[in-house]
Amino acid sequence: MRRIEFSIRYSQAAGYEAEALALARRLFARYDTGIDALSLVPTATERLALYFNDRLVASLDRDGRAPTAADVRELFHHEGITVVRRPEQGSDADDLPTIPPADQKEPIQ
Repeated sequence: MRRIEFSIRYSQAAGYEAEALALARRLFARYDTGIDALSLVPTATERLALYFNDRLVASLDRDGRAPTAADVRELFHHEGITVVRRPEQGSDADDLPTIPPADQKEPIQ
């Protein structure tokens, strides 16, 4: 299985730390335990950029807009990458919540 590693590089001096943290939270919300590694990397050479396995996905400097979780979804769709949530250590896979498809509403209890 392909490793899922993200790197969010941001300029702390230019004030992009909060935006980098928000992007990290969105990626974890979407891909959860399917992420093998996520690094927040302060840098002086880029304002805000998202890398997947050391490959640039989106960049404020290159694209003229901040990277988003949608950029990752598009990349994964284009390359046929499926992220599988793994059970946490010490838990059973049966204990993981079931996530309904986006077009299906959860039953009301």
